[in-house]
Amino acid sequence: MYWIWFAGFFTNVRRDIDFCKMIDITSLKSQLTDDRIIELMDAMGAPLMKADSNNLIFGSICHWGVDWDKHKAKLWYYIESGSFHCWSCGFSGDTISLVQHVKHLDFNQAVSYICSVLHLQVGQIEQNEQLDNWAELRRFLPNAEPEPDKLLTYDKSILSLFDHLYPQEWLDYGISADILDKFGIGWYARQACISIPVVFNGQLVGVRGRYTREQDVAKGKYRPICTLDGTVLKFPSSACLYGYDQNKAAIEKSRQVVLFESEKSVLKAPSFGIDNALAVFGSNISKQHIQLLLELGVNDVVLCMDSDYKQVGDDEFKFFVVKMKKLAAKLKPYFSVSIVYNNQGYDMYKCNMMDIPYEQAMKLWESRVKI
Repeated sequence: MYWIWFAGFFTNVRRDIDFCKMIDITSLKSQLTDDRIIELMDAMGAPLMKADSNNLIFGSICHWGVDWDKHKAKLWYYIESGSFHCWSCGFSGDTISLVQHVKHLDFNQAVSYICSVLHLQVGQIEQNEQLDNWAELRRFLPNAEPEPDKLLTYDKSILSLFDHLYPQEWLDYGISADILDKFGIGWYARQACISIPVVFNGQLVGVRGRYTREQDVAKGKYRPICTLDGTVLKFPSSACLYGYDQNKAAIEKSRQVVLFESEKSVLKAPSFGIDNALAVFGSNISKQHIQLLLELGVNDVVLCMDSDYKQVGDDEFKFFVVKMKKLAAKLKPYFSVSIVYNNQGYDMYKCNMMDIPYEQAMKLWESRVKI
């Protein structure tokens, strides 16, 4: 059992908590039943949208805040592990981490918030008892860096599960058969989804599915594929970039990268003459993503994220601007940054420049805004 000691040397602590005692975090987590998770999420503005025996699915308050809508229910709670993951922005963490992230609280305040909302009593022990897990304690020291997400690798023989079939929908979209071959795109008949292998530094680190059936899409269009034996071919989206191996040479040569949200856009990009594209698997850019771009020698980053607004100036556009500013702020210390967005009034709600005719896309490209 781990005991976390909240002492006076922590910054930004709540004065109404006695930090001369240790709080039993294991006890707190053991009290977070599924019903209490639902109650807590509801209190934070994210009611339960869907549930099955393994998962609870909530509105994506991790990056949309209280402005999320029913089309953005991509925040999954995994019952067995007690952890959250957003299949849009890439957030991953336990309940305390989520509360910290959403409510902008430090660790101590997040624990207090959870206990207050759920009316929980957390066990404590006296200060003079021995603390024997300093690694756990160091997580909460000022300026402590979280451990980077690590990639697993899978035997490439697992790709034999997928049929070598070209999805007609993607051919019609403008992705060539040569590109589908280059990226190993196939079809998984058992789950009626397009199979998208994720290869990084020559290793297979995961396989995502682009689901097609309505009941599957409701859980998220893009999700890791689960094989018949129960293996989930998942990977931390913060630890790699889609297209890294395939487009590495072009990026190193141009020293420029075009960042999209999804794999589909990276596959379409060559038809528009863009061979230096990568996808971040959502709308978040991690420190590991930045490190990978630096290792590629990138100088110039072009953000080409989905236009989640109907017209310039509406409330959704204002939120989009805030989101782009946050992404740019992460990148600016290392790269020059520009943004491609719908400043021409095209009909491209929830789309990016890969989803419109070439001539229109090039007009957006030429009018991209340098930050």
